[in-house]
Amino acid sequence: MKLPRVIIAGEHKPGFVPPSILLTAAMKRSGIPLHIFYCGYNPVDVCLLQSIEEDLITVINLKTCTNIKMVKTLFETNAWQDCLNVIVCDLGVRGETTKDCYTDSTASELASMLDCSIVICCYAENNPRPAIKIIGDICAALESKKNNLRIDGAVFVNPFDQHSFQLFENNVGINFRWSTFGYIPSELEPPIPTLEALSSADSYTRGTFSIQAAASRISQLQGQIDYLALEAIGKYNQDWTSAGSISRFQKAILPKVAIIDSLALAGEGNNAELLFNALGCQVFYITAEDILSQNFDMYYFPDGLGYIAIDSFRSAKNFTALMKNVVLNKKIIFANGASGLVFGEKFINPDGSEAQGLGILPLTGNYNSLSSVDNPTPVTCSSLKTHGLLLEGDEKINAYMLPRISMESQSKSLRCSLPATGNSLGSTGYEEINTIIAGVWIDLWSNIDVIRRLFYAT
Repeated sequence: MKLPRVIIAGEHKPGFVPPSILLTAAMKRSGIPLHIFYCGYNPVDVCLLQSIEEDLITVINLKTCTNIKMVKTLFETNAWQDCLNVIVCDLGVRGETTKDCYTDSTASELASMLDCSIVICCYAENNPRPAIKIIGDICAALESKKNNLRIDGAVFVNPFDQHSFQLFENNVGINFRWSTFGYIPSELEPPIPTLEALSSADSYTRGTFSIQAAASRISQLQGQIDYLALEAIGKYNQDWTSAGSISRFQKAILPKVAIIDSLALAGEGNNAELLFNALGCQVFYITAEDILSQNFDMYYFPDGLGYIAIDSFRSAKNFTALMKNVVLNKKIIFANGASGLVFGEKFINPDGSEAQGLGILPLTGNYNSLSSVDNPTPVTCSSLKTHGLLLEGDEKINAYMLPRISMESQSKSLRCSLPATGNSLGSTGYEEINTIIAGVWIDLWSNIDVIRRLFYAT
């Protein structure tokens, strides 16, 4: 099997679109056939990449999906053979000195799992010497994580003029074995939009316009970036050994799953769809307005800003009555991440104001203030009940605790612990009949046997 692939790992600077995303957008604008993935947990980055892809993308989370075979299966499930599969991930954040330089190990771990090269996106400084030193530290940090790691090149964000960049490029050539593929002028870096701006139809176009405009300008600069070389790196790494497929349901009638389709719930990507399809489900994206069109075995609400999505729920005819009926008829409601708080009696908005929930379940919640990077905590979840709906006995599933939400209920369902130490970080979640309000973002791919069993309960 041939799957052309390359990792684009970029530093990020608070307040600006990461250069890895800008480079990906410029590659797409230049005419290179791309299929985009993201590695990490950052709904803002995911939404921006989805605006480039013009579709939902697959998100790989190495801190929650830790099984190498499952990571490879997830990638293979949605990778395309006839274009360049680009996996965008975070390289770290630049400090003021080399000692402040933080390098995320995700890129090197993923490159080892997927057997592919890395192209780094770094900031060049006004003085080439400290820039070369910091870039050297970044490369050394990446290469120290895994043996035989291939860094094949770099694209820089650069405040220089063309002549100064050529001198800088010569210094890079002297100090490193890889090539430079050009630079992104620093004046074209757009400010990063908020998650709220990307979650509403009224502001989504404005939120994504700046990155599209910057990518258009970059792609039109003749000789600015060597796009053909970037494409060639991916095609050089294209041999792929299949990780194997997921066993499908042994049921006469395959389960039907409705994934609630809303901009406010789009930051999770298409991972749930891929898993449900791989298990053999019939999967449909349904808006709140169309949810009455047919009956489903599961109604899946992806992670997202529920306090924005609730407006469409309220305006949809009989939506609340239908959800109450779904609960009574023992069909599954699975609200992942931050989407489930609106099922309660009330919740607190990020501005501190109180809002009425859908009133379906006896719980309350808070949507805390947002930042462009959520800094979630990877956790392992276990059940607080002997026979829980999601987890039974000693079963575990991995998740992220999200600082942007908190929830309260009389009966919680999940215990959250640090994976490395097992130290408890508290409890969350709510289960009633066949309804799961996660209270954390659960990585469905981290334990697919748990998800498979859910459908046998219906």
